Amino acid sequence: MHDDINGDTKALVVDRAIGELRRGRCIAVSTAGLTLVIGAAETIQRPQLERLIGAGGNAFLMLTAERARASGLDANAAGPIGLALDAPADLELMRLLAGIGGRAHAPGLQIVTMPWPNAAPVIDAAQKLVKSARLVPAIVASRAPVDPSLLAVPADDIADFAPGTGSGIHLVSESRVPLAGSEHSRVALFRDDYGGSEHVAVLIGQPDLASSVPVRLHSACLTGDLLASLRCDCGEQLTTAVERIAALGGGILLYLDQEGRSIGLANKLRA
Repeated sequence: MHDDINGDTKALVVDRAIGELRRGRCIAVSTAGLTLVIGAAETIQRPQLERLIGAGGNAFLMLTAERARASGLDANAAGPIGLALDAPADLELMRLLAGIGGRAHAPGLQIVTMPWPNAAPVIDAAQKLVKSARLVPAIVASRAPVDPSLLAVPADDIADFAPGTGSGIHLVSESRVPLAGSEHSRVALFRDDYGGSEHVAVLIGQPDLASSVPVRLHSACLTGDLLASLRCDCGEQLTTAVERIAALGGGILLYLDQEGRSIGLANKLRA
């Protein structure tokens, strides 16, 4: 393992790859025997898609087995499947097939289990990276030539350093913040080194930290916690947790940046 001035180099490359995909840019994911140019179906733009399709006509929309079964494309899918993409690029149809913004049925599509020999490790790693970016786990993959503008990421590094495996969390700031259910409370903000997520610890009351401390883990829920959505009881759970911890003499509420169980707000709204 080698660290440069910004930390572990492999973890940094994975972190930067997530940022590239979220911005609609392509990256290169490779194993010892195969390199594929990858874009996230949710964010890739028409010029990039057209270039991938035009690079030898071997671009595929790769979907997870779950998506393939749910959409009726392959009722027996046990692993990722590929849909051949043809020119001219139909960005809207591709996204609908991936479950982004609606549903689509396109009879006559060429469906393959795996477009290239020994491609499974690359496809699995790329889909994991897209999930880490909180995007729909559908990718565009091509054996297009790799140009210098593409960030290159080994598939093994994605497995080792995707968020949750190689990141650290640090205290950024804290302050006394009186709450409706507990006037004596402090809020501390923690930031993830690589993913950029921000988690909050709320110290409620004056718990005895030398003994057992009541703790509540609460995943962030914008629609429930802030907007009082009738589709969940997250806001009620949050309020009740603060009140119960205060009644017990104090404790800690961990408010985790895991919107939609970590699929992100956009995907939660789609679901």
